[in-house]
Amino acid sequence: MIKKLGLKNYASFGFGQIISLLTPIIIAPRLISVCGIENWGKIGVGISIFLILNIFLDFGNLITGIKTISTNKNNPLKITQYLSAIYQFKFVVLSALLAFFIIIIIILNKEVFLYLFGTIYLVSLASNPIWYYQALE
Repeated sequence: MIKKLGLKNYASFGFGQIISLLTPIIIAPRLISVCGIENWGKIGVGISIFLILNIFLDFGNLITGIKTISTNKNNPLKITQYLSAIYQFKFVVLSALLAFFIIIIIILNKEVFLYLFGTIYLVSLASNPIWYYQALE
C-alpha cells in the first residue's frame, strides 16, 4: 500500500515537473510570433524581475515553512498561527509591490500588460500553498 502511494506521489510530482519544463518550450515560439523578437527581451526581463520579487515574497517558506509545519503536525493551533503570520506578511509585502507597480504603470504608461500580468503572476505565486502540502506529506 505504501509503495503504491509513493509511486503515485512520485508520478504526479514528476508529471508536474515535466509540464513546468515543457511549457516554456511550447509557449516561447507563440510569444515570439505575437510579440516580435525585439519584445522577447522585455518579456524575459519582466519574468526575471517578478521571479526575483517572488524570492522576497516567499522569504524561505520552502525551507523553514516546511520544517515548521512538519514538526508541528499534531498541533493544529501552532500551524494555524504560523500560516496566519506567513500570509499576513505576504499580504503586506504584496500590497506594497502592487502599489509600486500601479504607480509605475501610471507614471511611465509603458509596458502596462507586462506589469499587469506580472503582478497577477506574483499574486498567484504568493497564494500558492505548495510548501504547506509538502510539509504535510
